[in-house]
Amino acid sequence: MKSLLFVLRPHRTFWLALSLVALVVAATAFAALIDYFAARAAGPGFVLYAWSGIAGLRILVAPLFALAFFLSALFAPNRTARIALFSAAAIETAVFASVATTMLHPPR
Repeated sequence: MKSLLFVLRPHRTFWLALSLVALVVAATAFAALIDYFAARAAGPGFVLYAWSGIAGLRILVAPLFALAFFLSALFAPNRTARIALFSAAAIETAVFASVATTMLHPPR
């Protein structure tokens, strides 16, 4: 059975749209990371603290997005799409790894 991504290889507009969407989704992961750390520094009385719950959920799904972007990059037909998708996967991985490291080894 052929993969849907393999069937869509000849369609440049699909890969352009997927690359842009992947980078926008990765940007939301980076924004969630900033909110997560800013809320930890600010404390419970600030508005950022309320948003940090949503940021935490976004960070928890980062590995799924990273895997999807990585697999999409493997099927991407051109260099530009591959670079964008691999970059999005790397951003998602870095965001999740930084929060996981902070949770496992909290600052003293």
